[in-house]
Amino acid sequence: PFRLSGGPFGIASRTTLRRGLSVRPLNSVLPNLSMALLAVLASACSPKGEAAYVRPDGETDLSCAALLYAANDLLNDGKATDPDGIIKDKHFTGLMRYATAHAQTKKLEASEVLGLVKIKAFGMMGTISSGSKLSPEKIIKRATACVSTAPPPV
Repeated sequence: PFRLSGGPFGIASRTTLRRGLSVRPLNSVLPNLSMALLAVLASACSPKGEAAYVRPDGETDLSCAALLYAANDLLNDGKATDPDGIIKDKHFTGLMRYATAHAQTKKLEASEVLGLVKIKAFGMMGTISSGSKLSPEKIIKRATACVSTAPPPV
């Protein structure tokens, strides 16, 4: 089978056909797509199985997810402010991406990760006596760093 060249991934629309573009066999397009897909998948993980993006210094996927959860709670309760508005705008996306990254690297279910995120966040806020309590300002500062370096979508 033949496809028209000129459009996305070498496949043209009917409009480009009328302009006189050439026709290429589909099998000449597929190897390029296969290589691009392979490159994307290969770059998704580093050799250790960790996601290939840069987290803020000293943070893990779980700690960033917990920081974003805690920051949102503090903002909603009026115990902290978000001067740049970055956390309010992007906390949910960042939280879900960090939680997903943690679940994938540890091979956990989503419900397990959510439980871990909540326990760590409540410890950071001092709601429970687990972990070390952080000031609201420190939570907001660290959460802002996490949200600006959130993992790419899966």
